Amino acid sequence: MKTDILVLGGGPAGLNAAISVKKNFSEKEVLVVRKKEVELFPPKIPYIFGTLKTFDEATISTSTAEKAGVKFLYSEVKKIDFKQKSVELENGKIEYEKLIIAIGSSPIVPRIPGVDKEGVFVISKDIESLKIVLEYSKKVDRIVIVGGGFIGIELADELRKSGKEVVVIEALDQILATAFDEDIAKSIEEKFSTEGITVKTNAIVKEILGDTKANGVELNNGERFEADMVILSIGYKPNTELVKDSEILIGHSGGIWVDDYMRTNVKDVFAVGDCAEHKDFFTGKHIRLMLLSIGSLDSKILSENLYTLHPLRKKTGDLSAFTMTIEGMNLGAVGMNSKTAMKENFDFITGIFRTNDEYLKLIFSKDDRVLLGAQVASKKSIGVVLNLLKNTVQNKTAMEEILKIEVNEKTSSIFSAAKSAIEKIS
Repeated sequence: MKTDILVLGGGPAGLNAAISVKKNFSEKEVLVVRKKEVELFPPKIPYIFGTLKTFDEATISTSTAEKAGVKFLYSEVKKIDFKQKSVELENGKIEYEKLIIAIGSSPIVPRIPGVDKEGVFVISKDIESLKIVLEYSKKVDRIVIVGGGFIGIELADELRKSGKEVVVIEALDQILATAFDEDIAKSIEEKFSTEGITVKTNAIVKEILGDTKANGVELNNGERFEADMVILSIGYKPNTELVKDSEILIGHSGGIWVDDYMRTNVKDVFAVGDCAEHKDFFTGKHIRLMLLSIGSLDSKILSENLYTLHPLRKKTGDLSAFTMTIEGMNLGAVGMNSKTAMKENFDFITGIFRTNDEYLKLIFSKDDRVLLGAQVASKKSIGVVLNLLKNTVQNKTAMEEILKIEVNEKTSSIFSAAKSAIEKIS
């Protein structure tokens, strides 16, 4: 069997890559190979435990890809022969002209004594595994979540809505440390406290207690919390087993090395999404950045450079942008927070605007006066505003220029706040 463009992996990055490539090269056959016919949409996974009524609400539709002419084959990939430009499947072999690797990521399992006990789970992206976790959670009352990142915090909020007693254990000095500064993190912790969720920061789980079944955790300071279930949510690692011990280079962060055009070191082989290594927009450092928006940009850049390179259509670094909703409050962050700016030795200034319903924090480079990052909290929708702020950071917009940005009804409130925040530091 032969195909022009073969995509391995059918998650968001793989699907976006397939659709983008097919649109740009309609005459080419594009084939997606993935294990299962149904895949989950990762941002919706925590909401399976409360807000969403069925798993169907959290799946990725393939209809757009199919309408575009993308073909699908459901099988497990066993081996890639880069010299012969072929992929061995469990039920055959496919030869390719161009290969796109989009095989995603898997949850990290920490080396904690007791991690293999009954009642200890990770949050994977596999439907069947998550169904087991969901059913187990319905039978218990007390749940400990190890990890205070986005998945852990959203999961805690959802489980609390289901009437569970929840404890979140975070090793760092605040939750959501990759996105938000301490003021927003503390406000969430306080809100959680009023809702019955306990948050323990600067805490490391020393051991998961119980004989064969988990019944609690012990922290490094000796403190103990009883639990009928322990959920590990400390992050994800790139899936690279498929290319292990091959010609493919693995980068410093553990993902597949790619250049600014999403090319690997092997001719005609590309990588996108969680399995690929990325570069920080500000520092150029190699990082793990596993976000839906990053995978979408990977796919767009790849599709424009699949056969011929376009120097003006390449990556110049990846910029993080996060959104989440906690109890009716929409939270968003783009670029650097104060801690990251300080760690990377940026000289910066901040402007803050706050009301009962809205909060905005802007971080500027002190000398250049360009926007480095922003954090938003609002009861209103913030999607449009966050995209505008992201573009503002990417375009290295100066403080004075932000004051000139024209606003509409969807952005007027936040950008009025932005101007108020800037006026305080101008």
